[in-house]
Amino acid sequence: MSRRFYPLVMAGIALSSVARPAAAADLSPLNWNGIYVGVSAAALAQAGDLTLSPVGDTPPDIALNPNLGGTSFFGGLYAGYNHAFGPVIAGVEADFSLGNSSSGVLSDKSSVPMSIWYAANTLQISNDSHIRLRAGYSLGSLLLYGSAGLAIASTKLSVVGYCPPDQYTGEASRVLVGGTVGAGVEYGFTPNVIGRAEYLFDDYGRVHLSPSVDQPGGDWQDRYVKLMTNTFRVGVSYKF
Repeated sequence: MSRRFYPLVMAGIALSSVARPAAAADLSPLNWNGIYVGVSAAALAQAGDLTLSPVGDTPPDIALNPNLGGTSFFGGLYAGYNHAFGPVIAGVEADFSLGNSSSGVLSDKSSVPMSIWYAANTLQISNDSHIRLRAGYSLGSLLLYGSAGLAIASTKLSVVGYCPPDQYTGEASRVLVGGTVGAGVEYGFTPNVIGRAEYLFDDYGRVHLSPSVDQPGGDWQDRYVKLMTNTFRVGVSYKF
């Protein structure tokens, strides 16, 4: 297990360990109906790949390590509404998180030594948000749930080309829209204070990014990014 996930995993285990004995002691159902707002902390991990397409007759750059990776901390807010149908709980939720997730891919021309030319491609995610439908089953003060909906991420692809002693730059920014699915557990510590631990998988598909040109006499090759994210998140909310 990656050490970067260790604090979140331990937080989830701690939440579950607190919830189990408390739920056993108090089997009366929590009133899940109503509006809630909360704060969250998360680890977001990028996944996917970056590829390049040729431009004209220019020998193409090729990604040396096309796989995206890297994990970063995100903090945010969420708000939603739940309605109880007996032990079945259904609702809708929106969230917004800020962070700085970065993943790098090197590219070069197979016919040219890297001492003459190579490029560093960096994909950054500065914020993400979700609009989700949630459905779960209540066990007293414990709620097990799944979710699905819309994922939105603000991304920027920065490209730096090195041709000693010269350096060329370019970038492309885009808001990506994709789908999200997830699962989690919530526990009501009091009738109004509710803790949670959850996992989200976001898939933005494959998108085309065309970096701006800062290279005299030429164009940057178009980049194609297949982006997915895995988010492990804990939070605490107040139910009105």
